[in-house]
Amino acid sequence: MADARTIFDPFLGKDVVIVDRLTDRLRGNYACGPHLPNGRPEFGFRQFQAPPIQHEAAVVLDLLVAALRKITDLVDSEADDPLDDAIQIANDALDAVGEARKP
Repeated sequence: MADARTIFDPFLGKDVVIVDRLTDRLRGNYACGPHLPNGRPEFGFRQFQAPPIQHEAAVVLDLLVAALRKITDLVDSEADDPLDDAIQIANDALDAVGEARKP
């Protein structure tokens, strides 16, 4: 997961907290312009009111990323039957986002 950091936004004239993640950008928090050598974007950071569908998409992406992390952790843990457990985690995530598998 990307780490949050505080930077000074020259356009707003104040410190802002940013995270370089797709889900944050979907929620309306994003960098403007290419990142400079000092790690700051050329045109600063902006926050805007994102439409509700973008917030919904960010929630779905966060759920699916969390499920993938659980699956990779499970496989790395050498569980007794990681495949069955991984399938269950994936099915639970699909159910949570309204995409349940059809029997």
